[in-house]
Amino acid sequence: NEIKLDISVLIPSNFALGEYDLLINFPDPALTLNSNIAYSIRLANENVWEAATGYNSLLTSVTIFK
Repeated sequence: NEIKLDISVLIPSNFALGEYDLLINFPDPALTLNSNIAYSIRLANENVWEAATGYNSLLTSVTIFK
């Protein structure tokens, strides 16, 4: 299945220009576990999990420019 997201974001004017990797995090909703990486959801896709942060890479990036 494919899901298309159309997202608009406001970027502060003092945000550094450049290229940024896109990542997503699915932390446990419990406040006592929310910041514990061991309880973040790890996607089954290969080469997307970042063990140090508990984030999953979306394997894409965005470029911020003026």
